[in-house]
Amino acid sequence: MSDQQQYLIIASHLREAIQSGELQPGDKLPSEARLSQQFMSSRGTVRHALEKLRAEGLISSHQGRRSQVLLPALTQDFDSVVSFSQRCQEAGKTPGERIHSREMIDAGPRLAVQLQCSSSASVLALVRVRLMDNTPTMVERIYFPEEIASHLSDYQSSSGSMYQHLVERGVEISHAHSTVTATAADADEAQALGVAPNSPLFVVNQCVYTADGQPVWCSEQHYLPELASFSINNVKERPSPSFFTPGRA
Repeated sequence: MSDQQQYLIIASHLREAIQSGELQPGDKLPSEARLSQQFMSSRGTVRHALEKLRAEGLISSHQGRRSQVLLPALTQDFDSVVSFSQRCQEAGKTPGERIHSREMIDAGPRLAVQLQCSSSASVLALVRVRLMDNTPTMVERIYFPEEIASHLSDYQSSSGSMYQHLVERGVEISHAHSTVTATAADADEAQALGVAPNSPLFVVNQCVYTADGQPVWCSEQHYLPELASFSINNVKERPSPSFFTPGRA
């Protein structure tokens, strides 16, 4: 049997153990030495199999330490406007949140542009940690214009999705503009997400609008990269709503 066939067999065996629940998120994989012995393969072949599973987002990558099984990544596409709660439910996960702060602030220059209001207008600023199966997945800073904030006066984090809460109160959510960048976790984000300061994070900056172009909210979402992935669908010879800009957005 060739090395290529052997590494695929090893990867398939471990993948099946992960997907069946035999290996749970957080469990350590057997050592390279043990896998080499189990499959009568070289260390190089075993490493090749593990690299494939890392590329699939199934296991962690830690220099000098045994790999661990990761929680399934939450996939977010940019073809539709769907809430975090709905994406979790579609993935068979339980969504949740912890609200860290909630206050009215002056919009200031940046939010005034995003929310189409004056810089002195009152804006609801909310910081929350989004959970997937009770695991911190991202820190979200979200800003609402005052007329939308009035619909959230009775919102409680235990009541479900904020997105759904607004829809049920007649707020029409039509479309969104999103950009994806990367950053390093600051001290507060690191503590909230249970990672070391300066750990890499995905950043999704998003503004959501009604059908007539009125802003509903703008947000900054900082995701753990091992718990999220992003997809864009492109069709040949059809204009794409997606753009790539080198450097910072």
